[in-house]
Amino acid sequence: MKEKIKKSFFNIIGKLAKIHLKKKDVFVIGVTGSIGKTTSRMIISKILSDNDINIYTSPKNYNGSFGLSLSIFEISDYVPTKIGFLKILLRVLRSFIFSKPSYDVLFLEYGIDEVGEMDFLLDVVKPDISIFTGIDKVHCLNFSSPDVTAEEKIKLVKNTKNVSFLNYDDSYTKNSLNVGCDIIYFTTTGKDNAQIGFEKFDYVYEDGKINSKFKGKINNLDINISTNILGKENAGYITLGYAILDIVYRNFGYNNSVVEGMGDLSLSVYSQPGRFSIFEGINGSVLIDSTYNASPESTKKVINNTANIKDKFYSNHSVIFVFGDMRELGDFSEQEHRLMASYILGFADYVFLLGENTKSFTYDELSKIGFDMQNVFLFANSYDLGDYLNNFLKKNSEEFLVLFKGSQTGIFLEEALKKILKNQEDGQKLPRQEFFWKKV
Repeated sequence: MKEKIKKSFFNIIGKLAKIHLKKKDVFVIGVTGSIGKTTSRMIISKILSDNDINIYTSPKNYNGSFGLSLSIFEISDYVPTKIGFLKILLRVLRSFIFSKPSYDVLFLEYGIDEVGEMDFLLDVVKPDISIFTGIDKVHCLNFSSPDVTAEEKIKLVKNTKNVSFLNYDDSYTKNSLNVGCDIIYFTTTGKDNAQIGFEKFDYVYEDGKINSKFKGKINNLDINISTNILGKENAGYITLGYAILDIVYRNFGYNNSVVEGMGDLSLSVYSQPGRFSIFEGINGSVLIDSTYNASPESTKKVINNTANIKDKFYSNHSVIFVFGDMRELGDFSEQEHRLMASYILGFADYVFLLGENTKSFTYDELSKIGFDMQNVFLFANSYDLGDYLNNFLKKNSEEFLVLFKGSQTGIFLEEALKKILKNQEDGQKLPRQEFFWKKV
């Protein structure tokens, strides 16, 4: 009964959001996929806003039947309680009655948790342009297989008005060829075949911090780009952002390319908590926070990026991989947690495991493939892990690079990371530090 009431509430808010958008001619960008949605959205939105585009996108990872509608009303905070929902309704009604959208461009995240949810989101608003980041096995608990996930998410591409950008590196995007809009491919690996790509990616140490540098390629146009955002895949999203900037400018009547003639570009983007940020840890340790969530592909990417950073800047450091369960994998859970052991071998010197799946499958697989099991530790919760890790770093003379990666549901590795921060005020830069999550 509670679930029916909640869905009815979401339907009402969605219908109001749909009408609200019709009050003004708004250019809508939509992104979907299993990985990279929020990161790509924040990067591209920053590029557009830096170039005088009146854009709104939620500062949170709002998506789905409720989050997408809240984004339309520019609401970025709520507490999921009865009183919280009542306050949201009042805010929505006030905005619906007395105002119209303040933005000219709206960037929405079309995230879904079940079959049929994309239809609801598309009924609220169909995007002018869309981005398909790729498919992973995350959420297979609700979708049974990546094929079903892809089929549902591809609906966004099929309902895009003008052009859709597909990740050339993802096999599932090939299913999107027969659609009604134009298709342009981008790459997150640097492959040459995509129309939007990059080359010469490298990490550099500048002004006391690690930055990324690369050459973005938009068809025949080359752009030298430096940015504070780490992760090779983000070079693809940044280059894509400048291509989208051109499209948005043309939509507002500019005939010439805005990107041509920009020269070398420097992009500073606020990185959302838990999405590959670097902190100073106790006893000279270096901490990499990727605790927001975890899926097989995102975990592999963060391992690869960390390995590259270690090789370039921390070659003398031993690696501790703090690995929590990757949730919502359904029937693929055992397979994916076992496969991750081969990525850990050769990357990590020590492994700290949290969650039933890592304990049952990753631990067992590590023992089978020859990892030194004296360097593998199991924990019941994030707090115990953090306490043990704190003592471990203090009593060892080695220098350590510590990577944290795990899902949020029941894992919350940020609470372990918090216990080994050199500067405790950095704890507020970690995921889920709001009052609601503290209670959870």
